[in-house]
Amino acid sequence: MKVEYGGFIYEEFDTESTDAQILQKFLDLNMDLDGERLVYRWTDLTFEDLTITRTPKEKEILGKRYLAETDWYVARKSETNKAIPSDVLTKRTQARLDASE
Repeated sequence: MKVEYGGFIYEEFDTESTDAQILQKFLDLNMDLDGERLVYRWTDLTFEDLTITRTPKEKEILGKRYLAETDWYVARKSETNKAIPSDVLTKRTQARLDASE
């Protein structure tokens, strides 16, 4: 994953962290020591300010993980005919694309 903000680029292979955890890690790495206390270089930074790009391998791993985690919906659908939520279907479609790259 690559995080970009204001010309600063941070890269790390990470398939475990959520977006919020990535933001926190980025902020923690970009703290300055101001006397006795730590201060953020960018105090008003929000996740929307960052550009996060996942590597193809990260996308593949995350896609496969999501498919495995939501396979129970497919089994439930075949056994009980209960519908799979549309958001899950949409994410599974993207996950299949990511997993196959």
